[in-house]
Amino acid sequence: MKKNLCIAAACVFALSPLFLSAQQGGVDVGMPGNLSEAGLKKLVDNPAVLSSKVEELPDDANKKSWFRLFCDTQTATAVPIGSIYAALNDFGSYAKNFSGVKSVKIIRTNAEGSVVEASAGRFGVNSRYVYLQTEPVKADDEHLVVRISIDTEGDGTMKNMDTRYYLKAVTIDGKPYTYLRCYDITDYMSQMWGQYTIMKSKNEGSHKDGLTDLINAAVKR
Repeated sequence: MKKNLCIAAACVFALSPLFLSAQQGGVDVGMPGNLSEAGLKKLVDNPAVLSSKVEELPDDANKKSWFRLFCDTQTATAVPIGSIYAALNDFGSYAKNFSGVKSVKIIRTNAEGSVVEASAGRFGVNSRYVYLQTEPVKADDEHLVVRISIDTEGDGTMKNMDTRYYLKAVTIDGKPYTYLRCYDITDYMSQMWGQYTIMKSKNEGSHKDGLTDLINAAVKR
């Protein structure tokens, strides 16, 4: 939401009784097969972290320092999939709906999706990046939105961004809910002293907040 985001590679889909998933780049993003109805209940309006990692990277050729943030979060909500997907595609409202986005501008729309320029606020400092929002993989009861940053069009302070949302219709106590999972990995250039430390400490919280922001935006629709 952040953030945000582009697809340039084909998706290869794998389905099994234990793990409903979609694959790209060797990474599974989907519904964990061991997530029971009791487990889903605990996630309702309560985002949780599946895994996270923050690491410093080697300096680039220009002696600029980089670090990588990864976070895989999940939640469940009574908000329908359609409303959540609509909120994801409401680029014009990103700056209002997501605390991690300072401003947005739609550059163009083509067959692959909408190309959007976004400026990161808060912990992203002044990063400006361009991403492509794809159409949903499936238009019925599950979607996977894959987004990979277009580094050449941004300001070069963010790269290798890969943000994917997985949405799945589930049933809890006989009522319809949406399971929502976000897999996000992004490399950031260190633009100020202490940025790495701040973003490391806020990594999990900011990603959980991102899911909450998305659901709140969907509710308003």
